[in-house]
Amino acid sequence: MYMWLNKSTKMRHKILFCFLTTFCINKGDSWGLGGRKVWLPDLEFTTRNNWINNKVPTRNSRIQFPVEMQHSVGLPVTGDFIFSGIELPHDGSLLLPLNGGLQLTEAKGRGNNPEIFAWKWKGPFSWVDPDNWSGSNKAVPHLERIPCGTDMVILPNYNRSLSIKLPTVTVNIKEIKIGNETPLEAWDWQSIMMGREFSNNHQSVLYSGLPYCDTDKCLCRHNTDVKELINEICEIESSRCSGEEIPCSYPLVVEGHCCSYCGGRVSLNVDHTTFSLSKLHEITTEALKNYHDILQHIRVTLDGNVEVLVTESVYRGIKSAEAVDTLQRAFAERGINVVSYAVTGAPLKGSVIATALGPLFGVPLVLIVLILIAIPAFGYSYREVYFVFRTSIREGNLPPDPSKEGDFGFARFENVAEGDVQLASALIPEDETDSDDDDYKDGKRFDNPLYRSKRKEPVENIIDIDGPVSLAALEDKVNLHEETNIDSD
Repeated sequence: MYMWLNKSTKMRHKILFCFLTTFCINKGDSWGLGGRKVWLPDLEFTTRNNWINNKVPTRNSRIQFPVEMQHSVGLPVTGDFIFSGIELPHDGSLLLPLNGGLQLTEAKGRGNNPEIFAWKWKGPFSWVDPDNWSGSNKAVPHLERIPCGTDMVILPNYNRSLSIKLPTVTVNIKEIKIGNETPLEAWDWQSIMMGREFSNNHQSVLYSGLPYCDTDKCLCRHNTDVKELINEICEIESSRCSGEEIPCSYPLVVEGHCCSYCGGRVSLNVDHTTFSLSKLHEITTEALKNYHDILQHIRVTLDGNVEVLVTESVYRGIKSAEAVDTLQRAFAERGINVVSYAVTGAPLKGSVIATALGPLFGVPLVLIVLILIAIPAFGYSYREVYFVFRTSIREGNLPPDPSKEGDFGFARFENVAEGDVQLASALIPEDETDSDDDDYKDGKRFDNPLYRSKRKEPVENIIDIDGPVSLAALEDKVNLHEETNIDSD
């Protein structure tokens, strides 16, 4: 059996369901007052969720631990374990039972290939990681999810494994209990922190010295540089935030929260030193009793302002907006002044690919819409633009539009041997068959009906360039030639 203090050198950890039920239900956590915070990580060898294949290693299997595991894993308190091999971590430890054994043997079975079981977790389990503590919900900012000066901390029983990286900045708690034992005295806790179950700064978690608070006037505060503490928390949370898509259009910036906050906020004109926050919690709970998927949190900011935060388990936006509107009416009916409120808008859905390609296709679409709106302003009709666009993307020309004056088209005739239409020599007039032009004899030339050629008519010389010319005679010749062209047209 593993025990702490003078009873043992190792501490083992596993939170039982009944234990969680007993200590996690505490109404004080709902509005940021003192409560109970239970350490959640389970580092037991026999816990299925700790293995990648969700199965506990069997006899003669091979065990693999991450090279940089950086925490302790506890083998069961009793029993002998026989494995074909163990790959130990470079930074980490195994907690061996006092009355047990560990034996390595050759692999047995088909092909002597043992089944491999890989440990899932790597990295230290930090005190300032909000995911390692109970008693909070999604609506609570990250800073308020870790224990504070009015919280009782519940650590696992003596026969359970424990591995905690303490914060680099000093934080305060009200007191600490080991399982169901009585709370530890401050000097006992100081000696426990010197054990190998704790790493980093061995004097960073101290008793606050605050008395027990039976009222809701004791606020959960950290007697330290809050900005440094938030930075240390956000070093852990920021990696989780950056890997997620922001689920709302207009996220809020919430004090002590490392990620973009999606939901709603109602700020109240309330003096927390005189107004009962437990009463405010009752009003909020009653107003939102029909909103089963809404999570809420009442808090006092560092500036002393009171606000109610709401969010959804799966953000859709509509429920959060309805909850904010319901809270405004509920507070107004009870004479509580609402200073301001905010909602974060519609959800942003879609995959990462759609988010990346959205601007690529969205910007051209917006430009097209703007161009269509601007076309009438420049004196063009959509019909004209359509004909121009159609002409530019097809071969040939558009057919004439009879309804529009001035439209015309062109016709082209091509006499090829393999074509369906040919001009035979039989179609040539008899008086032209004797022409010396070979093109007429084989039926390859004809008069274009759209063009009047004068090449066969005798060309009249307007002037004799070889003889003398007078200006009067030249003028007569030009006038006569122009009148002839007008008559012919």
